Amino acid sequence: MRKLAVIIVFCIGFGLSIPAADKVNTDLQVWQLELKDSYQLSEEISDLHEYIITDNKIMFASIQAKMVWYLNLDGTLFTVLDKAGQGPGEFSMPQTVYDDTKYQRIGIVDQMNRRTSYYDYSGNYIMDELFPGMDVPMSKTYFADAMLYYFFGIEIDQDKGSILTKPTLKLILDEEELVIYTDSFNPLMMNVSSSGIPLFACLDQNIYVSALSHDNYSINIYNLQGELKNSITKKYKKIKKTEAEVEELENMMEDITRQFKGTGVEMNFQITGYDYKYAINELLIGPEGNLWVQTQDNEGDLFDIYSEQGELIALCRFPTPDSGICRIYSGELLEIKSNEYEDFYLNHYLIRK
Repeated sequence: MRKLAVIIVFCIGFGLSIPAADKVNTDLQVWQLELKDSYQLSEEISDLHEYIITDNKIMFASIQAKMVWYLNLDGTLFTVLDKAGQGPGEFSMPQTVYDDTKYQRIGIVDQMNRRTSYYDYSGNYIMDELFPGMDVPMSKTYFADAMLYYFFGIEIDQDKGSILTKPTLKLILDEEELVIYTDSFNPLMMNVSSSGIPLFACLDQNIYVSALSHDNYSINIYNLQGELKNSITKKYKKIKKTEAEVEELENMMEDITRQFKGTGVEMNFQITGYDYKYAINELLIGPEGNLWVQTQDNEGDLFDIYSEQGELIALCRFPTPDSGICRIYSGELLEIKSNEYEDFYLNHYLIRK
């Protein structure tokens, strides 16, 4: 969801920049994506901005419909959680679905009810967990005996009389907590030409952290002690969004405003600089443990593929000019994309070297 939560925080910088991506790699490979299958999803599905894949199922939340969908890998419906409300296991604003792998369950973040509702992979309700304090957990990722915990905190700016949102990426290992990233911003004042919430991916002993920015391409690599191991930088030329893409973002902001109508919270957005595409759209972990960075150039969308050491080893151009929301699962690249009629399609691609 390149949605409200995904537009607004400054990319971290620690003064260390090793421009691995700018070095000329004479062994640079070009990989190909070959379309294997394409499935049209149910006409009932709308506002699909983000999804996870686990247990051979695709799962995502719809804020508008107040539902959570479980799909099979062929796009057919497995089950849908139509649980609008405030009772146990119900949700008023299902913002995010994440895979809580340690306990083999999914977490559904409900900002309006201020809790996470847990369900198993078959759609059975387990329990609710209230948000701690004013923090809003968005995801938990377990790897290498550690937990990476991403949440929104709230703090009051007494001097300016405003509420600030404080996103934080925290690593918990052996009961010790390390803050990998944190920042504060006013959620109603967004200059998205130079800011964005951090994207992150985890593998073995590495945590990859980037940001959604229109002006730079930068990824920091941390170890489990929270130490900066390496940085990836690559020159990036800003690319204008299409009129349709700008209109989609504006419509999204209107939808968010409608969601808060009648709650006593006024959402008067002041947004500038959103007519450019992000330098980095997504971070994915490939079949062999490589880092796939979803980006674009003047020819269209592509993936830069990096080794664990941060060396650019391959490029993989998307077969169509614009890609949808991509994930890598069981050695294949999956894409969910809508057409001009707002029909959603699930595409399976084979990765050819």
